[in-house]
Amino acid sequence: MSVSIRSLRGAFAGEVSGLDITKPISAVDVAAIEAGMDAYAVLVFRDQHLTDEQQVAFTLNHFYTGTRLLTRRNSGIAAMSDRKGKTISTTAGTTNFQVIRRYIAESKFDINVLASKDHAEAMLLVESGRAAAFGMDDILLYGFAAASTRPGDWAVVGEALQVEPYAIMLRKDDPEFKTLVDAAMLKVIRSGEFEVLYRKWFQSPIPPRNVNLNVPMSDELRRHLNAPTDHANL
Repeated sequence: MSVSIRSLRGAFAGEVSGLDITKPISAVDVAAIEAGMDAYAVLVFRDQHLTDEQQVAFTLNHFYTGTRLLTRRNSGIAAMSDRKGKTISTTAGTTNFQVIRRYIAESKFDINVLASKDHAEAMLLVESGRAAAFGMDDILLYGFAAASTRPGDWAVVGEALQVEPYAIMLRKDDPEFKTLVDAAMLKVIRSGEFEVLYRKWFQSPIPPRNVNLNVPMSDELRRHLNAPTDHANL
């Protein structure tokens, strides 16, 4: 079957049919897709069942972050369960927003969520007292606390509702390159240099403003250093 493209929503988007992108794509089909990219702002490929591995590859993980809370140190909040009857802020359109809403629904806690347009607005809601805590990736929360005028007033609290690994994305179908990058990362990990770099950038003053993020190494990352993996699932 040859590739065809039909218009969707006028001339803005085109729907591609007659192509299985899980299989090698011929030069003729590539030319048809490129022509479609010139003609439309967006191309839609429906019913393509691709795994992550079929699209891109990832190196060994090098960091882990989780959805936690930033709150004032004197708020009395130590976990999400301490938020009953109160309000937390988070950022609309993020996975954290979805994780928090699912957690509240499953736990049936009486917690109000204010969805902000961006992270800065979510932080402002807590600073102004409209929300008691800000729910987001903990590494971002540590950054907001460190950048505040009184870093000591803030604390990142609670068990992570969901933990996600960070890795470097690579082009697929190039195992030699992945092997090379992974080997370089393993050398840094096994030599102890990784922990030296972590202390330098996450637990020490960072020039030029000498801001210290004060991020303790997570249990997930410590386990990873003992048994490095490129798996997304913990």
